[in-house]
Amino acid sequence: MVEEPGFALLSAWAKADDDQPRAFLNYLLFDNNFQLQNFDFAQVSTVAKIPIDGSPHSHEKLILDIPVQKEGFLYIYVSNESDQDMDVYFDDLRINHTYPDIVGGGDYRKKK
Repeated sequence: MVEEPGFALLSAWAKADDDQPRAFLNYLLFDNNFQLQNFDFAQVSTVAKIPIDGSPHSHEKLILDIPVQKEGFLYIYVSNESDQDMDVYFDDLRINHTYPDIVGGGDYRKKK
């Protein structure tokens, strides 16, 4: 049995695939009072495995779409929870923050 990561009590961990490397792009979403609102992850698959014979390999793009409904704090991190000696490399981490047209009533401005 593989030991679960630190936030093992969160229901999202049920979707972790034990047949894939236990390396993740994770997020924790907190409200202004630091109460956890949401947690999710994208798991690395064997698609990105480096072949032993040195042949070219594929990179894997992990994407999380995180809807934020109210003010708070977002913690994004990568982790390698594998219980075996396995190197995992994450690079080119990008965070794109996009606003919808109208977030709330206070965002609406009447044209003069």
